[in-house]
Amino acid sequence: MGIGLPFLWHGEVPAVAGSLGSLLAVGVLLTFAFTALASLTAVVVDDRSRGLGAALIVWMLGTLLYDGVILLVVTVFADYPLERALIGLTLINPVDLARVLLLLRFDAGALMGYTGAVFERFFGTAEGMIVASCALLLWSGLPLVLAARRFRVKDF
Repeated sequence: MGIGLPFLWHGEVPAVAGSLGSLLAVGVLLTFAFTALASLTAVVVDDRSRGLGAALIVWMLGTLLYDGVILLVVTVFADYPLERALIGLTLINPVDLARVLLLLRFDAGALMGYTGAVFERFFGTAEGMIVASCALLLWSGLPLVLAARRFRVKDF
């Protein structure tokens, strides 16, 4: 509602329906993914303060540190072809994957330079979108399945 209501208010929904749908879908999938990770963290960690610390570490790894590692890999291995490796590294982080998908959807891939062209070539195809969607669904489902399995055997 927070995203859709301003567009409805200004009457711009028909003009940006596809982009708005992509934004909503990616936002919902990211919400599911991090809710599943939070459920897994809650089941694995017994102490509340350690659980809060673990949740903050998961968030920091997904949003800040991972991007630093990507930049380090790109800088250190700049002389080697990294196209496939960058696509693979993007698929294993739901935040980066969502960011790339939205940038490409809004035709802002040129802002990413050379990697934007690589991402456009892969994620701009139907096959790439299917792979990206499956990766986001996996990020939503796998932690939830692991949390449910751990919850069943947990001794309260």
